[in-house]
This record gives sequence, C-alpha cells and structure tokens, in this order.
Amino acid sequence: MIILIRKYDLNATSQLDVIDMARQNITDQNDYIRFLELSLEGRIYGEAASALEKATMDAKDQKTH
Repeated sequence: MIILIRKYDLNATSQLDVIDMARQNITDQNDYIRFLELSLEGRIYGEAASALEKATMDAKDQKTH
C-alpha cells in the first residue's frame, strides 16, 4: 500500500479522501485494483482486531464480576 501511496502521491488528510484521490490519480488499472484489494484487506483485519479486542475485554470483565 505504501508503494502505491508514494507512487501516485496519495497524500490525503482522511481515509475517505484517499479513496477519492486514488480514483482520480491512479492511472494503471492493475494498481487501482491492487489499491482496492489492500484497502479492503486492511478494513477486514481492522474489524477482526476490534472484535478480538472487544471479546478479550468482555472476557476480562466477566472474570472480575
């Protein structure tokens, strides 16, 4: 992802802006597809990590009550 961000100068101030910027700036279709794949993969991993963290915290709370 970093390679694509640097290659196409995708310096956005928010995550939502970077998607629009990528749509406008990435000229190679394969790079754009890879960018979308990596974005989706990152979101999936982020959501999984959040769910695991919540489950861990819930388990700790149940042990203390």
